[in-house]
Amino acid sequence: MNIYHKSNNNKDITLIFGGFASHYSHFLPFFGENIVVVYGYNTLKGDNLVKLLQENNMQVNKVVAFSMGVWVFYMLYESLRDFVKNSTKVAVNGTGFGIDRAYGINPNLFKAVYRNFDFQSFVKNLFGRFRSEDFLFLEISVLKDELLFFIKNKEAPKQYISWDKVYISKDDSIFSSESQVRFWEREGLLDRVVFIDSPHFAFFTLEI
Repeated sequence: MNIYHKSNNNKDITLIFGGFASHYSHFLPFFGENIVVVYGYNTLKGDNLVKLLQENNMQVNKVVAFSMGVWVFYMLYESLRDFVKNSTKVAVNGTGFGIDRAYGINPNLFKAVYRNFDFQSFVKNLFGRFRSEDFLFLEISVLKDELLFFIKNKEAPKQYISWDKVYISKDDSIFSSESQVRFWEREGLLDRVVFIDSPHFAFFTLEI
């Protein structure tokens, strides 16, 4: 699990959980400074993240969890509870299950993506009509390892989280809007859902 941070004011941190294949650079044009970005998942241990927040006395004012990062936040929530208890929490195109037949990405589909990973097709589905030439990615072998990590570690949410806002792209090509709606209805949070016209990576048009 990689962590990037850039801040000039540790009292106003946005904590971002990227999705599969996210790179910290994807978020810089949209969030700028005072951010901590978690990405490149290969573990569910949040020790280094907790240490960073503690040692820098960071105050998390906002949590933004994107795609599979929503699931990761659920998995790490207990260890982060004290740091995020007063923060605004925003979920974008993801659920607390991540991989699930009803409430996430179908497990069979996820495994098929792993077996036949097509990077260019994935990027097209991720960014849609928006230019992606300037976005950085980790190496293909690392991305495949990340896919395998998600497949091997899928778990149901451990905690209930009261999200302040949930954004769902109507025509998401990666994480179906139907699965997302079912999850947020299950959580009793449909009233927090806002539907948007955007690709899976929604930050081109979304101001948080």
